[in-house]
Amino acid sequence: MRLARLSAAMTHEMEQVLKPFGLTTIQYNALRILNGAGPEGLCGTELSARLISKAPDVPRLLDRLADAGLIVRERDPENRRFVRARIAPAGVERLIESAPAVAAMHRRHWKGLTREQLDALVALLGQVERPA
Repeated sequence: MRLARLSAAMTHEMEQVLKPFGLTTIQYNALRILNGAGPEGLCGTELSARLISKAPDVPRLLDRLADAGLIVRERDPENRRFVRARIAPAGVERLIESAPAVAAMHRRHWKGLTREQLDALVALLGQVERPA
């Protein structure tokens, strides 16, 4: 229960940090994933598999990001049902603009822990995430 409350509180804080940049946490996560994917981009299924929290409607998420000019989408000429999304320059700029606020939030959250404690926490959470 405590972990669920912590997760909810951190998600809420992240939403508040991103609000001035016109982003939700899932949009921010999608932009970071697409930024890391490089020039080839990803299809919606690939993006969905990498999202931290699962989006119920990835095509609508991509529609909103495209409407905001933060991503571009391109249909595969050989398979019209396959659409690849790439981060647009405006999306990269939005990530750059929001980075200091997100980093400050993370510093506030983890300032009381040493590097060794953070590494141990990550390892423990990994074990919980993938039980044997």
